Amino acid sequence: MRINLSERDLTEPTIIKGDSFLLLKGIPNQSIDLILTSPPYFGQRQIKEGPFAKAGTISDYLRLLKRLGKEFKRILKPTGSLWLNIGDSYRDSSLLLIPSRVAIMLEEELGFILRNDVIWEKRSFLSPSIKNRTSSSYEHFFHFVLGKGYYANKTIGTREVETTLDNGRVVSKTGVTGEDYKRKIELSNLNKEEKESALLSLEEELAKVKNGEISDFRMLLRGGNSILHSQRAKELMEMGFAFIEASSRERVSDIWNIGVSKEKEHDSPFPKELLTYPILSSCPKQGIVLDPFLGSGTTAIACIELKRKCLGFEIDSNYYELAKRRIKEKQN
Repeated sequence: MRINLSERDLTEPTIIKGDSFLLLKGIPNQSIDLILTSPPYFGQRQIKEGPFAKAGTISDYLRLLKRLGKEFKRILKPTGSLWLNIGDSYRDSSLLLIPSRVAIMLEEELGFILRNDVIWEKRSFLSPSIKNRTSSSYEHFFHFVLGKGYYANKTIGTREVETTLDNGRVVSKTGVTGEDYKRKIELSNLNKEEKESALLSLEEELAKVKNGEISDFRMLLRGGNSILHSQRAKELMEMGFAFIEASSRERVSDIWNIGVSKEKEHDSPFPKELLTYPILSSCPKQGIVLDPFLGSGTTAIACIELKRKCLGFEIDSNYYELAKRRIKEKQN
């Protein structure tokens, strides 16, 4: 089946029922901006249709992921990204390290570049009945690219740092309230005028944190011997003190604490919040997002909200109908 994307404006999410392995072959070379998906996990649930239904061994599973990887590499634009959610599983009491095996295979055998290994820390999860090991409360969300020139929306790579208060006192990102620095100023060898100036400047720094101008700071006093003191030697010599400030914005980290989806009609649905950053950061506004294992349609729902084009495949009839219904409800 040839999928002519030029004839599909994709103003609405387009979902096609069928086997992803076959449908992917119909997508033109270098035509997709972002592949965002979560293939069936190895050994996690019974799969009735498609190649994964016959993947009885780890080798079988990895061969299927390699087949997918080859198609992903072919259809991605040079600026494209692959965000791949993979869960792990146990066999004979041993953790199989499936995500690591898949990531290494995509890198070493197919030439993908792994830019991020995001840990999805599930805010709520079902604890296993097994009592002789810890509960599995996280999954990997890999970000792969094809080269250095991949698209990255840097404007959403940071977020505002929230200011907190403790009994009315402003608290910086690392817990600075100013009280420790006030004591250090009083005990320092600064003269009276320098101490007064230092205390006044300290209040100004705390005000910057409160107003959101900076997220944190460190105060240096004359007499210290750290590398930072040597870098600020001139200020310390002239004033007796100096400040090092941290921006009011911080980089998005690679640990995402996001609750599992409350959707009941799919065995393992994506939580929509998990998709926001990958879509906004890796797909331009007129770009196309592909989810070849669409499931209940969460990727399409996220694309509607974030105003991105979406193409999805789903082989299971029940999930296909569920995805269509959810998309229709969202559009209404």
